Amino acid sequence: MNNLGKTIRIIRQAKGMKLNSLAKSAGVSVPFLSLVEGGDRQPSLHVLRKLAEGLSIPSEALILMSVGNNSELTSSDEVTTEITKNVDRLIKLEEKLELLLQASEGTDEPKVNHSS
Repeated sequence: MNNLGKTIRIIRQAKGMKLNSLAKSAGVSVPFLSLVEGGDRQPSLHVLRKLAEGLSIPSEALILMSVGNNSELTSSDEVTTEITKNVDRLIKLEEKLELLLQASEGTDEPKVNHSS
């Protein structure tokens, strides 16, 4: 099983989702999703985005979690814990980025001097 397929399966199971539910929301067949989770097929970028949407996580997070999902983690619980930590980190980074973007939008406006 490859890391991406393993990550998709772990997240799906952690969320209590059935294989057919995720397949339907992503617009793929159950056999195809089973092959993806088993590491026998790779989803296209479009399907990967739909799978991430079905799992209610950003597609970037899914990719990053699968990269970080390494063989040093031996049990499903350890992998799930590691994935959860990575999701939490990504959410915090996303919130910080949003704050920075809001702050930069406020400071880019030209200042008008009203003292005439």
